[in-house]
Amino acid sequence: MKKKALFYCRVNRDDCANAGVIKKCRGQVKGLRQLGWEVDMVWLCNEGVLLNEELVYQFKKSMKPHSLGMYFFYYFRWHRVLKRMLALGSYEFCYARYELSHPGLLSFFKKVKTANPATRLVLEIPTYPYAKEMKGGLRKIQLLLDWLYRGRLKKYVTLVVGFGAEKKIFGMEALSIVNGIDLDDIPVSNAKPEPGVIRLIAVGYWQYWHGLDRLLEGLAAYYSGGLPATKVHLLVVGEGSELSNLKRFTENNSLSEWVKYSPPLDGEKLNEAFKVAGIGIGDLASHRKGFKTAQPLKH
Repeated sequence: MKKKALFYCRVNRDDCANAGVIKKCRGQVKGLRQLGWEVDMVWLCNEGVLLNEELVYQFKKSMKPHSLGMYFFYYFRWHRVLKRMLALGSYEFCYARYELSHPGLLSFFKKVKTANPATRLVLEIPTYPYAKEMKGGLRKIQLLLDWLYRGRLKKYVTLVVGFGAEKKIFGMEALSIVNGIDLDDIPVSNAKPEPGVIRLIAVGYWQYWHGLDRLLEGLAAYYSGGLPATKVHLLVVGEGSELSNLKRFTENNSLSEWVKYSPPLDGEKLNEAFKVAGIGIGDLASHRKGFKTAQPLKH
């Protein structure tokens, strides 16, 4: 009989901002299954709660990812539903993607350990430190709750997984890992060099700390002296709060011929975009979040 694992991921499948996170989580689940574990993944969609890919708890009406109704569900209903729905005593291993601490999360972790004291609970903290990512009044309230309750995590958590150089996080032992990609799902690009042309591609849900503005400033300086012998083209794929600023800078600096924007792409359409490009652009400003090292998601 296979050992059972619970993969806890409070991520909404229908939120385009989570596209990279969802790829990562699915890849982690696939890896655990390849290691011989029987894995249940719990996550969300606009219609309700998902167990693996099946809708097992339906909302009375559909809710958008960042609506007040969805936040209410996160904090007051989500963990109650999971405790009723899952046979928590059957899991030997629980891998949880951190969502900020609050009473509901602590209650759920307590239930996991009570149902089976031998369960090893591993907590992945995908961004640390994370305070500089939190903007707005609601996020400040979430941070306050997190500050009040995160010290209690050590009662239930076996190990913390992070992506920086920290040896301890919140007083718990931390293991540093790296993000990866599933080579079965992402074909190797066969883009051919073009004489006198460099094609760049940047994919993401664009925020200020991604630093794409730095690349645009460089392109503006590059083209300011006249038409260069080597043309540099950039395709920006995705959405995000920083996108309007990037587009405005592009227009104001006469870069529209060289910088193009595309809505979010996935699957074969994204693969086709990669095939045309010669260089992929990653995170260019992790220092804006106070990071000295980083493991940005791979697309």
